[in-house]
Amino acid sequence: MKKAIIYNPTRNLMQQGLAKKNVWKLVFVKEIDNKQEHLMGWTSSFETQSQIILEFNSKEDAINYATKKKLNFEVREPNASTLEKKDITFNFSKDRNLYNFSN
Repeated sequence: MKKAIIYNPTRNLMQQGLAKKNVWKLVFVKEIDNKQEHLMGWTSSFETQSQIILEFNSKEDAINYATKKKLNFEVREPNASTLEKKDITFNFSKDRNLYNFSN
């Protein structure tokens, strides 16, 4: 029976928006190690399903797909994230003292 992991990927640190926050991915776990060709050193794999990443709009859709295909799956819940409210006016305030040159 194939093993799969269902997870909600984390955002890139450079992203601030909430777009694609509800995207869930299903990834197949590799069960067979890669084989290295002796003459040229190329790496090959007989298991091509580990290269497939499926995206779903909700966690329930991913779970339904996995149960329909009779996959042994594990759901990894995302860590709770907190949004910090930041004020941009601080960047332009006159009281802002980044460099203290008074010695």
